[in-house]
Amino acid sequence: MNTIKFDDSKCIGCKKCYRSCWLDVIRWNEEKKRPIAAYPEDCVECNFCEVVCDQNAVDVIIDYNKPFPEPYFAHSTKEERGLK
Repeated sequence: MNTIKFDDSKCIGCKKCYRSCWLDVIRWNEEKKRPIAAYPEDCVECNFCEVVCDQNAVDVIIDYNKPFPEPYFAHSTKEERGLK
């Protein structure tokens, strides 16, 4: 499983990493005013969270033993994909 680490000493609470995560892997902890990796098993290693962080407070550690996910359309029919 991938690991997403947040360096609290660098994080300024801007929410850029939280907003950039289109899979909702990163959630916002309102109590601590900091991001948390709520669902690291769903991370697809896009690294948007790392890239948008101006403070370099986010570190995505990729698990290379995790199998690469199949494309979403791998189990769909040609008709479902708009092909004939």
